[in-house]
Amino acid sequence: MNIYISIRNLTFYSKSFLYSGSLASYSCCFLYISSIERKFVYIDDLCVSSTHRRKGVGRKLFRHIVDYVKKSGYDTLELTVWEFNSDAIKFYESLGMTTKNRRMELKIN
Repeated sequence: MNIYISIRNLTFYSKSFLYSGSLASYSCCFLYISSIERKFVYIDDLCVSSTHRRKGVGRKLFRHIVDYVKKSGYDTLELTVWEFNSDAIKFYESLGMTTKNRRMELKIN
């Protein structure tokens, strides 16, 4: 299933895959055109159910997003991954993604 919603310079794109009749994976992406003329897609969520992991479902979903980004004329594909999620980091690196920046915090309370 594909969902597209456009509001001004922001477009939302979602894709899901079913496997044996159940939801196997989904993604939620925001397509941006920034004020400095940079067009990029941000993957807000890319999730694969635990029962469908390591079966190529996430790779298929990611490739679908990459194809969409290329066909739509966007410059880059970005996402955020938690530092503790080493499996996700390895997964994204295996797909060619590299670290662009690091978000840091200082807990006050």
